[in-house]
Amino acid sequence: MKNIIFFIFTIILGANSVAIAGEDYRGRFIETVGVRGGIALGDGEPSNDANQGEIYVRRNFNGFMEGLNGDVYFTYSTFDFENPASTVLGLPGVQTPPNDPTKVYDATGTIYELGIRAEKVFPAFNKRFEWFVAGGLGIGRYSAGTLTKTFPDDNNAATTDSINISVKSGYEFVPRVEAGMRYEFFDGWTGEFGIKETYHTAGWEVTDSVSGTTGKVSGYDEFGVFLGIQYDIFK
Repeated sequence: MKNIIFFIFTIILGANSVAIAGEDYRGRFIETVGVRGGIALGDGEPSNDANQGEIYVRRNFNGFMEGLNGDVYFTYSTFDFENPASTVLGLPGVQTPPNDPTKVYDATGTIYELGIRAEKVFPAFNKRFEWFVAGGLGIGRYSAGTLTKTFPDDNNAATTDSINISVKSGYEFVPRVEAGMRYEFFDGWTGEFGIKETYHTAGWEVTDSVSGTTGKVSGYDEFGVFLGIQYDIFK
């Protein structure tokens, strides 16, 4: 992980050094800081929805192209891994326990993501509004606890069924595209609303140690909306 962080910051520092030659260079590496919060929707495997938070730092590169910005961001995402016993492992009798046929057993998970993003802004309505489109690439890591449940056997009330599900995951690439609008409501302070699409190159190995059943979660998409606020440090 340290090597990945070093690589990303080396790219940003290199771009910052080149930008010194730009006519709009102001001698400041970080010009804007911001936070975002939002929700992302999935197709149910591995999740239906995720709560997300993000912090980022930004520098403009107007010397290269008017309205071009570069970000380094960190995203924190939490979600329920939807009923992995049934959706991934296909274990019978787990999706609908006899005492409550509407209940499923979800695991909880967290994804930490560090990435870089390029953004282009366009004027809108008046000088306080602007549109933006962006694309980025992050490196994320999924972290989950073990899902352990014991419940009555569907076919034999005298016995019980158990699951003990764990997830092994590595690093994943997370490309993203974004679009939205910002409004500067006070000098230096700007609010934003946007939408984004992300793709996770996941390769999770899912195992139930009780039955010995294994499964895998491959890549998946998420579509999200977010609200944010940013502050221009030098304005």
